[in-house]
Amino acid sequence: MEQALDACAAIPQFDRLRYFYGQMLHARDLLAEQAYFREKMKLHNRCLHGWGVVCGLEVLPAPPDPGCVPVTDSQWGEIQAGIDKAGAALAQAADDATKETLRAQIEALRRQQEALGPPTDCAPADARTKVQLACGLALDCDGNELVLRQPMLVDLWAALSAADRQQILDEGDATLYLGLCYRECPIEPVRPLVPDACGATSDCEYGKLRDSVSVVVTTDAQRWQDDRCEPCCQACAGCCVLLARIDGFAKGQPLAPSQIHMEVRRAISLRPATRITGINWIHGATYSPAQAAALLGTGAASGGLDIRFSRPLQTESILDGVVDVLVLEGGRGRSADIYFKAGSLELAATPSTDRIVFHDETGESLNYGDRVFITVRGAFLLDDCCRPVDGAHVGGRVPLLPGSPDPLRAPTRTSCETPPGGVGPWTSGAGGAANFESWFWIDKP
Repeated sequence: MEQALDACAAIPQFDRLRYFYGQMLHARDLLAEQAYFREKMKLHNRCLHGWGVVCGLEVLPAPPDPGCVPVTDSQWGEIQAGIDKAGAALAQAADDATKETLRAQIEALRRQQEALGPPTDCAPADARTKVQLACGLALDCDGNELVLRQPMLVDLWAALSAADRQQILDEGDATLYLGLCYRECPIEPVRPLVPDACGATSDCEYGKLRDSVSVVVTTDAQRWQDDRCEPCCQACAGCCVLLARIDGFAKGQPLAPSQIHMEVRRAISLRPATRITGINWIHGATYSPAQAAALLGTGAASGGLDIRFSRPLQTESILDGVVDVLVLEGGRGRSADIYFKAGSLELAATPSTDRIVFHDETGESLNYGDRVFITVRGAFLLDDCCRPVDGAHVGGRVPLLPGSPDPLRAPTRTSCETPPGGVGPWTSGAGGAANFESWFWIDKP
């Protein structure tokens, strides 16, 4: 279909057939009829739903060899303990009959140990480094539907380009990025019965096109960046959907689950909201007064409440008042009073930043039973597309930043370890601009 001239995006002209009696139809007319509906559907997908992973498509280490029976250290240890016990009894046995029985017992245990093999967790069946993609659905940035109906095994080394392979051989290991791309596959070859308009007849044509997918694996992190603010009216550079980042890949070495990071994937949306991804205190935890003073940066040049965001914010939107710290007095003495902790915000000297640090400037100490209440006003913080922060602190699950101080006590959480869908660490966000709220308690040292 022809592209509109001087259009705001690569949106084709929507020309549909007007049927009438006696009309002669050509193959190109039927193809135009298909294209009309397909392009309408793709436009609907990308402008109303956006793009990203809809469900499934988890990336996991390749399953073990189905014929392998895993051997645990406990199984091996039990047999070895039996051998050691029989050997000790053999050393103290007096008569020949008892010695012969014990020798036979030791030999039987050794054969059992040899048949069992050394302790193993059952590595994949071959030496190639593979991952398995689970079934699922995604939309790419052109509006194509990516459907994986059966689990797929991917040989990472075979999927790399020659340049990426050479880079890994030179460096020893690398970080890989795995994505899924839309692909049309011609199927059902047939022989045409009549010649085409030019009078020629091809030997073979394909009767159908199947909507399918292909997997791309690369070391190029820049390929997956999408900085568009309006995915409907701005064409995308690459149409593949990123599914996972794989750290520490080495040819022929099996992968551990900790090496596969699926938090880099994009959930289906017009544009992912900016969210809070890490803080340096544990929500609902208990700190000593000294720990809290260090955490708040009270009377010190360092320290402070550290808040990290999923993408940079416009620094000029981070004004005094977007972060409030209140103290709710508790304990056995005077309580129920509320007062503000005045402070300053440490910001980068750049037009954008993904971090806010609050420093307490009051110098007032905290007492037993106090509760420190932190509010970040997400509706006033604007990202690079002038959209507010989705700061809803769902379940108090925003994770702790590395290197943060340990509290005296922290809440025990045994459920909802991962967000709905089971992919990636928790972040703030419930689908709209919202304030972030959190607190911690003060206890005796």
